[in-house]
Amino acid sequence: MSRFRRAAAAAVALALGQPALALQSPEPGLWEVRSKTLVNGQDVMAAARRNIQEQLQQMSPQERAQAKPFMDQALAALAEVRQECLGAQEIACYASNPRAWLDDLQRDSPGCKFTLTENTATTLRYTGRCKPVDGEGFDGTVQGEMTLTSPRAWRATHTGQGVYRVADPASLPGVDLRGTVRLDVQASGRWLRAQCGAARP
Repeated sequence: MSRFRRAAAAAVALALGQPALALQSPEPGLWEVRSKTLVNGQDVMAAARRNIQEQLQQMSPQERAQAKPFMDQALAALAEVRQECLGAQEIACYASNPRAWLDDLQRDSPGCKFTLTENTATTLRYTGRCKPVDGEGFDGTVQGEMTLTSPRAWRATHTGQGVYRVADPASLPGVDLRGTVRLDVQASGRWLRAQCGAARP
């Protein structure tokens, strides 16, 4: 489960227990999630997608056939728009344990340590400190916010300042990773329909 999908589930679940949102019952079902990760304003996920596509183009037909399933999986993980299922049981789990979302966020970001700083009827805020895992990734401080804007919509931001370490800078073409960088993660979700189809929570 993605970082922001878990955060979204948490925001929805925590809202269930707030009288101020009694009329805003969140809706389980299929959601469209959009996310973008910027380093100094440059889209690192788009750069990573370009790198994968360039690698595929440089391969022989036989190599491409062997690598394509793995590359397609990587491209799907880096997609800016995806569909995810948020189940009623998942919401209930977070509602019974409001801090569970922070534990999930921690598992999704093994190099980071997060602290919940604010929990209102509609908004969750947190701070954190991140270090690279296996020598690669963001190294610095972060802060984030998730807001449930309606039963069918949420938005989130995650910002940080530090350095971005990567073993091969060429894997992110066009992204300047020198010196201190600003990290900006922007995400949003909107409810599509009650039935998830092939997607599962």
